[in-house]
Amino acid sequence: MFELILIAFAPALVLLYIFYKRDKARPEPRNIVIKIFLVGGIFVSILAGLLEKVLLNIFFNNPDLLNYNFSSFAQDLKMGAIPGFVEEILKFVTILIFAYKIREFDEKADGIIYALCVGMGFAAIENFFYVFWGLKASVFGSFFIAFLRALTAVPFHAILAVIMGYFIGQAKFSQDKRKLFFFLALFLPILLHTFYDALIFYFQKENLITLILELIIIIFAIIGIIFTLRLTKETVSDDTRIIYTRRIKTIGTLLNLIQRRKNFNQVVWRGESNTQSQGQEKNNFQNKI
Repeated sequence: MFELILIAFAPALVLLYIFYKRDKARPEPRNIVIKIFLVGGIFVSILAGLLEKVLLNIFFNNPDLLNYNFSSFAQDLKMGAIPGFVEEILKFVTILIFAYKIREFDEKADGIIYALCVGMGFAAIENFFYVFWGLKASVFGSFFIAFLRALTAVPFHAILAVIMGYFIGQAKFSQDKRKLFFFLALFLPILLHTFYDALIFYFQKENLITLILELIIIIFAIIGIIFTLRLTKETVSDDTRIIYTRRIKTIGTLLNLIQRRKNFNQVVWRGESNTQSQGQEKNNFQNKI
């Protein structure tokens, strides 16, 4: 059981650690990162499982997703929309409830980190259930599922989380475009997630095509991770630049205040010196008289 938990959680934890280390200037507190990771995993997984089961029962009479063959891509798309909408909306709401308003969320890049906490927490729990399901076939089947999902589904959840977190971070520090950024933070992950699942359902009918699709997904996952890492780095760099600009302005303001104080003291000192000189001259004049 320990080995299953390890291979299920490892890909998500590794990806979260890689992105977390990108924020070198002002990293988020580890206790908050761990808390939101666990909340994202437990809260989103439980609710997503319940809601998807209800919706699948309503629209498809509760099909077996792993062995169900649809007659058209439109049905595949409809099926893919259920986890796409449910999971991404729940991730979005979880970020807003548990991360968006906390004091530590003070940079645009923090949106990416907290979205990854939620996304990777969910991916880890979901991965565990898939790996555990693989045991029904064999131990090898379980490890194969873990290996395949480590190269496809888990990186894909990370890509979706970065996209969502990027726009949530933009929304938090924007006034005129906040609604647009919130819309993009929700719409783009839902759209990508829906098409991803729809393609999986569509191509799983032929083993050879499925293998080719998995290879294509792995390639795109690698490209996506590289892109999102660069996006995270650029966002962190922008935040760092803003921080240092503020610090420079603050230092400049302090130096300006110090210089003004110094000038003021010099003026006061000169005024006192002039007053003393005038008093001394007056006394000398009176003595002469």
